[in-house]
Amino acid sequence: MKFGKLKDLSGVDFSLPPLAEATKNLFPEKVQQKKDCQILIGCPSWSSKDWIGKIYPQGTKSKDFLKHYAKSFDSIELNTTYYRTPKAETLQNWSEKVPNSFRFCPKISQQISHYRRLNNVRLLIEEFCAAFDLLGEKLGPFFLQLPPNFSTNEANKLEAFIDKFPLGYQLAVEFRHESWFTDHSAFDNMANLLQEKDMMTCISDVAGRRDVLHQRLTNKQLMLRFVGNHLHETDYTRINDWVKIIAYLAEHGLERAYFFIHQPEETECPELGVYLVKQLKAVGLSNVKNLLYKTGGVQSTLF
Repeated sequence: MKFGKLKDLSGVDFSLPPLAEATKNLFPEKVQQKKDCQILIGCPSWSSKDWIGKIYPQGTKSKDFLKHYAKSFDSIELNTTYYRTPKAETLQNWSEKVPNSFRFCPKISQQISHYRRLNNVRLLIEEFCAAFDLLGEKLGPFFLQLPPNFSTNEANKLEAFIDKFPLGYQLAVEFRHESWFTDHSAFDNMANLLQEKDMMTCISDVAGRRDVLHQRLTNKQLMLRFVGNHLHETDYTRINDWVKIIAYLAEHGLERAYFFIHQPEETECPELGVYLVKQLKAVGLSNVKNLLYKTGGVQSTLF
């Protein structure tokens, strides 16, 4: 993931900003046990051959990567759908390889988000969403990544897109252009519309763009794209901070958290996943899958 990537981390303030006031208003008081919140951890893909010997058994063929991926992770930020919509037989095959608790989160096609910039896409988005019906209950929220130059000047396009998004599907929106974080009124208006529609914001935690940490949730779900830096020590301290926030939200009614792990090299994602699961369980967030990881050639769960 190149967005917000930095070579030098020495001047970065990695501390997390406080939750937005509107988020606090969604979660005003303690209402449940932390263990009631479902934590779904995932990566951007399951295709890394470097995971053979880590979370995939030795000798695993690429056709079986997803089956083994789903033994450790229970969601996927499905980036491949940004480039092309899978064929029906492909989706059927994917669905058969994962348990019912698994959630696919397709990234909306670049044809819709970047080439047409949300203009005249009603038929396209209806066809795109319907193509994933074969996943049934395993279909999670669709993920709209706005172009880096999609500013508040185009807010009317996004508003129309959200307002006409096909019924029966979930949507999460990631804002990138700086204007969304300087024009607070425009951002609040869009967040309020998402909240009205019971849709989601997507929060990104990346070194070079600390402004995108807007900390604004719009329903009882969190989607976080966490971008590490080659397992730098700050990757782990940032995980610690997020675990505290998720634990707080879980006690106040958060129903589900999607935590997508990114690294400059996909081979490093499992290590961070191992640490994340350990820290979540340490604070009582037990509704999370144990990540299988090979140590010394022997595969085992964390605990």
